[in-house]
Amino acid sequence: MRTIVHIYCSLDGRISGPFMGAAAAEGSRKAYGKIREEMNADAILYGTTTAKDFAGRSVVALANEPVAVPAGDFAGRGGASGSEYVVAIDAQGEVFWKDPVLRRPGRPDAQVIEIVTEKTPKNFLAYLREKGVAYIVAGEERMDFALATRKLQELFGISTLLVCGGGMADWSFLEAGCVDEVSVVVAPLVSGDPQLATTFDWMTGVNESRPIALQLAKAQPVAGGGVHLLYRVGA
Repeated sequence: MRTIVHIYCSLDGRISGPFMGAAAAEGSRKAYGKIREEMNADAILYGTTTAKDFAGRSVVALANEPVAVPAGDFAGRGGASGSEYVVAIDAQGEVFWKDPVLRRPGRPDAQVIEIVTEKTPKNFLAYLREKGVAYIVAGEERMDFALATRKLQELFGISTLLVCGGGMADWSFLEAGCVDEVSVVVAPLVSGDPQLATTFDWMTGVNESRPIALQLAKAQPVAGGGVHLLYRVGA
């Protein structure tokens, strides 16, 4: 499977905040979307925080008593192989999808797939099964990103996966050796807000802080004064 980290950021590497809605960002923001479409990926992956936004940030009160859930993965009721997919990292069981299919204006419907671990609460897995939301189990206490990518390919036929943030998801896939390319569209704006997430953020106690070398494959101006940088990963 080909895996690409595809990011839109400010000049100082922020991936959210007021700069994204600024008039000066319009051209580069549209270029980012156009490049994403040209990549023709059959799945886009987001971290937990971003996935919550797509799911509506609703919270469901789950039953306190333990429930029995079949072991292993769940194919869901969202579609068949060859569909478009939205994939969410959700080790703690925090993203309460209301439907197995994500419907967005101007975009094709996409089947939802959650990536969970053996430690994800069983009550939450029971909720996903009730809603028909597919999930794959990748790792015991910590997420196994290599296993996750392999299962996405084998179980759902995904051939090209875009990892589109947040910064911890981007770093986790890159650090695990699961990324082939890094694509960055840089907006001609500076955020300056140190509280915002950046393109790559490692998690203390989970990820390792170490330099990862990339090879520049392309640097190309885009509309609105931005630039598209494409890097290959590995030798």
